[in-house]
Amino acid sequence: MSASSGSRTAVIDIHAHYVNPSVIDAVRKSPETYGVRIEGRGNRKWFSFNGKNSRPFFRKMTDLNLRMVHMNDTGVDIEVLSTWVDLFGYELPRAQSVAFCSVINDGLQKAVLRGKGRFRAIATLPLPHAKEAADVLEESVTEMGFAGAMIGTNVLEMNLDESFLEPLWTKAERLDVPIVLHPTMPKFGSRLSSHYLENLVGNPLDTTIAATSLIFGGVLDRHPRLKIVLLHGGGYLPYGFGRLDHGFDVRQECGTAAGNHPSHYLRKFYYDTVIYDKNALKYLAGIAGRRNLLLGTDCPFDMELPDPVAFVKTALPFHESVLHSNAERLFKLKSNG
Repeated sequence: MSASSGSRTAVIDIHAHYVNPSVIDAVRKSPETYGVRIEGRGNRKWFSFNGKNSRPFFRKMTDLNLRMVHMNDTGVDIEVLSTWVDLFGYELPRAQSVAFCSVINDGLQKAVLRGKGRFRAIATLPLPHAKEAADVLEESVTEMGFAGAMIGTNVLEMNLDESFLEPLWTKAERLDVPIVLHPTMPKFGSRLSSHYLENLVGNPLDTTIAATSLIFGGVLDRHPRLKIVLLHGGGYLPYGFGRLDHGFDVRQECGTAAGNHPSHYLRKFYYDTVIYDKNALKYLAGIAGRRNLLLGTDCPFDMELPDPVAFVKTALPFHESVLHSNAERLFKLKSNG
């Protein structure tokens, strides 16, 4: 907790991205180990995955002191740190993918240790190599004290009900840790190439596709204790479930893997508060249940909620659970609040 928070409960942000400078240093020194290179000119540099480039990294992503000042300014006491989605590296060969995830997770752990109680971490995993991903998840949780993991809403354009992911779901269920799903700026064609629609529309859409694939693919039935967090308020799932229910009734393409209507699973998911509109947040609370809402900010990007704590407090009378206890329970966090 920050020094100014006194005896109140700690405000916990579950959607915050960070890259330790140690990751950049490791890749620069041994690019062949990770299959990744640092490229660019002057102060503008990026990660290159065999020609596929990340967006340029920037100080607010890598400077932990600057991060803590920002947290104080926005009233956040604890951030659950995850990597930058540009660094998932799902295209990497197996050995390099494992090595790259290891150096990213080591960097997150360094931030936790340095942060004096201000940070927790969730792991990045070497997908699509699901057995190795399950092993990294277990090591991160049991040996490094991580609180779960973050993966993409698709894995190389494959949906999350693909059978190769079963070892990961089984491991997460056994460890009783959440898996956070984050969109990866998916490509939906030229119609989303302008007006920043790849992010504004594409990201929530990809979250919706991921959630519905888990439902219709029977993943949530096969793994009833699996805990999945949907960012950006769950995309369009909380607003389009009626259409999904109707399709479940009348279209054979929906299959028989799901044991119930899609609406049955709405409260099986957890949702962050990065939806910007107070009326939408109130609606989501009614659909998802107040125990399933978690404060998120999307720090340190320009899409970050400008005043995330006030947004929740002014929209929801039960804001304490959204700002603190839901995250503390789900991620098994211990604080002094």
